[in-house]
Amino acid sequence: MGRNSIAIAHAYKDINCIVECVDILDLAIEKLYLYASEHGVSTKIHGIVDSIEKYVIRQESYDFIIAVSALEHMESEESFVKKLVEIRNGIRENGIVCLVINSNVEERNKATGHITPAQFEVNYLTDVLQNVLNDIFAGWEIMKSTTKEQQYDIPRESGICDLTTNVVTLVAGKK
Repeated sequence: MGRNSIAIAHAYKDINCIVECVDILDLAIEKLYLYASEHGVSTKIHGIVDSIEKYVIRQESYDFIIAVSALEHMESEESFVKKLVEIRNGIRENGIVCLVINSNVEERNKATGHITPAQFEVNYLTDVLQNVLNDIFAGWEIMKSTTKEQQYDIPRESGICDLTTNVVTLVAGKK
């Protein structure tokens, strides 16, 4: 609801740019506009209610694309790869991509210790995800490529779960 987009819009409020924000929930876009107004960047934000799969990234139309913990909620690995290619093709020359993607996600009920299905539609093994990213962004300038293990307590219907994940971050520039 604007955590990243409002900060970006604020940082570039003095230049001619629009930050497009895509979310499947009407409520999220409504809150985005509310928060953008509170931070004085409402004219810089364009909210779009759509699924990640259906939203079309126009070729060579963006200087910067950021996706934080979003792509792993694509419908399938096939749609995930297709969207990554669309992202790659959507960047203009000298543009930048910043992707933060969870991999090796595991959820374990804290009370019982039982593994529960992770609520991520795409859950690559970390090395497989890194290979996919390397293939798609081959020839780009890699500005940052990291993997960091993280752990969160997540409330679920069955109780609190311990979610562990390897967070893969890729920042790459199109030459």
